[in-house]
Amino acid sequence: MKIIHLIPLRNRLILELELVTREPLHIGAPVEEKDPLKRILKVHTPDMGEVFIIPFSSIKGVLRAEAEKIAPVIFSQNKELLKILKEHGKKGHGKNRDEERNRELECPICRLFGSKYLAAKLRLSDAISARKTDLEIRPGIGIDRMTQTTKKNILYEVETLPTDVLFHLTLIADNIDKQEGLLLAILLEELTNTDFEGFLQFGGRKSVGYGSLIVNEKGSKGYFIEFNKTLSENLKKLFLVEEKPRSIPEIINMLRNLSE
Repeated sequence: MKIIHLIPLRNRLILELELVTREPLHIGAPVEEKDPLKRILKVHTPDMGEVFIIPFSSIKGVLRAEAEKIAPVIFSQNKELLKILKEHGKKGHGKNRDEERNRELECPICRLFGSKYLAAKLRLSDAISARKTDLEIRPGIGIDRMTQTTKKNILYEVETLPTDVLFHLTLIADNIDKQEGLLLAILLEELTNTDFEGFLQFGGRKSVGYGSLIVNEKGSKGYFIEFNKTLSENLKKLFLVEEKPRSIPEIINMLRNLSE
């Protein structure tokens, strides 16, 4: 495997996803001192006015955490890879720089999401709300973790987005191989299949059931491009000139069946 794992560009996955909230959602904005209202993250745009966002870093963090949970199960028959996967959460993959870099190259999670020495193959946009939505204000109360009782004089309110709010998200992944394809396929299944609803939660207040999102298949599409033609043909592919969009189930099936 080459050290520069993103060059040359062999394939590219592009997903244009429509996410819908299935439970209330709270993505916290910076906290103002003594403000009893926990505000939601929003920005003002020239075209759409005030919109709500889920930062790409939050989405990527949730997906990576889930990948670290499921990868040891998926690749349980590969003993050498399993050793590397079990090193996640520890200080590093090796005793020195060269060893750590080489072991990161063998790790599908590091290749996909990035690591100390590797650029991520996976890139995400912020998820942007699709239309104007009224916020809900919900009450909250402080909990003492030691005594498992309510804290005195800690009552606040939380801005939340209701259910059925739509977000648009773009995901791009380059040079996906068989291992990474399988990981992405399962993550997409967890985001798409209602049987897995609630497995992946985003934002704050997860302990009270907030943050469940699911991919709306009808509003989503994907492209998988393989670059093995002439320069002019590859440029057409790169800019999706003649590419036909695929459904999310088609993308999942294709990712599950990638060759080495």
